Amino acid sequence: IIIVLAICFPTNLYAINRLFLKTPADLQVYKYTRFWVTQKADINALSSIQIMDKMTQSYVESNRYIPEGECVYSVHYEKLMFDARRLAFPLPLPEDIVNHDIASYLNECKYIHINNTNSHPYFPGGYPVDLLHDNFKYLMYTRMTNDINSPVVGALIELD
Repeated sequence: IIIVLAICFPTNLYAINRLFLKTPADLQVYKYTRFWVTQKADINALSSIQIMDKMTQSYVESNRYIPEGECVYSVHYEKLMFDARRLAFPLPLPEDIVNHDIASYLNECKYIHINNTNSHPYFPGGYPVDLLHDNFKYLMYTRMTNDINSPVVGALIELD
């Protein structure tokens, strides 16, 4: 037990320390999440919770564009269901799509929430926009800041 504690203590010291650091008031809700606690550097932790906050905002905003009773596909479908209050389903894994024909997998919903972050280990950022061959239209974007040149972290598209 002492050996295990000796091994784990230094590697988790940053996480314990992070619990005692202040977070910005508007991001306080993320203080006890993995996005804050598991980052080794303070700047990475702050960036991580800022991105998570914008992704949450994107999910909430998508509620206005998805009619009640309709469903949406998303990489983080559980979080989208909670924040947007709409039924959501997972996207098919990239390796499961045969011949890059994703359309045959998307027959339940006509909306897809695009996540432009690398927050999911099995889906690249922006998935599956490249596989849709322009057979969609953008309904909304969520940027990191209000600047038009700011990176897009989330978007909602409607399939044609």
